[in-house]
Amino acid sequence: MKRYITILALAVAAFVQATPANALPQRLIVRDKLGLKGLQKTCLLLGCNITGSLGDPLGQVFLVVVPNLQSLNKIVSLLPVQVGIVGVEVDELLGILEPNLGAIPAQLSDTIPVNYYGHPVWHGYLTQPANQIIRTSQTQSAFHVSGAGVVAIIDTGIDAQHPALSGVVLSGL
Repeated sequence: MKRYITILALAVAAFVQATPANALPQRLIVRDKLGLKGLQKTCLLLGCNITGSLGDPLGQVFLVVVPNLQSLNKIVSLLPVQVGIVGVEVDELLGILEPNLGAIPAQLSDTIPVNYYGHPVWHGYLTQPANQIIRTSQTQSAFHVSGAGVVAIIDTGIDAQHPALSGVVLSGL
């Protein structure tokens, strides 16, 4: 039995080494405004397979597998001209360099509570570098605004439970 397992392992290793890299399946990320049904028709025509949805709320972004590198080049060139296809990219692993963040600004550690439009917030919240860069206080003075009304958030990470934001934050679309 041990000999059989060794022979099987060697056969698998030889097959993997003998399989050229361009014969391995390739993956694409595809957005089709017609959704799954539209992409299924396109893949039937072009010879690709849909692995699954990538979880976009509109149901338009999918992971697609093509059989090999030669098919990949063909399909990447043909997909963009198909009805409903609005985006195609090769699914790749990329190394990302870690940014040099430097020291944490001292203002962010300033936890002294201050009143900000009727709510207690940390003083560091008001004096943080981001507020200085976008000149919040100068803008409020120049336009005679107090912070009430519609304000855009330029960040996807928001603490909707924060005392300064709860009650005034609307959900995204």
